[in-house]
Amino acid sequence: MPVYKGNLKHIDANNVLTLAGQRAVDDATPELAEEVCQTVVRLAQPVSVFYQFFYDKDTHTFLCNDPFVIEGETVRNYLENTEVAIIMAVTLGKEVEDACDELFMQKNFTKGILMDSAISIATEQMVGQLCGYIDTLGAPEGYKILWRITPGHSDTPQKQEVTLVQALQAAQIGISVTPTNMLVPRKAVTAIVGMNHVGGEGGCSPSGCASCSHNCHE
Repeated sequence: MPVYKGNLKHIDANNVLTLAGQRAVDDATPELAEEVCQTVVRLAQPVSVFYQFFYDKDTHTFLCNDPFVIEGETVRNYLENTEVAIIMAVTLGKEVEDACDELFMQKNFTKGILMDSAISIATEQMVGQLCGYIDTLGAPEGYKILWRITPGHSDTPQKQEVTLVQALQAAQIGISVTPTNMLVPRKAVTAIVGMNHVGGEGGCSPSGCASCSHNCHE
């Protein structure tokens, strides 16, 4: 499976404060948020794994070593019109999460929630970075990521992330599954993305089929 090592240089402290504020943290300061962001950048070891799997539209099944059915009508509808389906998993590593857990053990809840929020935001940044990298791989043939769904969002259940991790053999980047089907590191993110041909050497419209007059699929 292809492995991509991300490059985390900066986390927006304002975004961290906003996210932490949703968890009733009202004594956090911009200075503390910035300190936490710098700690996460220093400790994080962002790494991802991704792979293109064949998707059987008739049975809603991804065909891999352990074939599995994808759940959720939204993602199934997306996949119905997708040319290339890719599964990915992203983590910042265990060290940064251990540091966060230690803050909660010390009952330093404000700083702990700030760090937990910073890890979430940074992980999402790395997902975006991986998607950008995949786009560069598809660009020569005119392919681009058009959608992304993460288990636990939309109507795809959270438990689906376990099958994604297993399909990717994500242990190679340090992601494991507990006997209770929880991911370790716990802030690891899995996703399914869909790529379609949107233009390039093939001469298709760069804005996609909807605005094209060639009617190739009719």
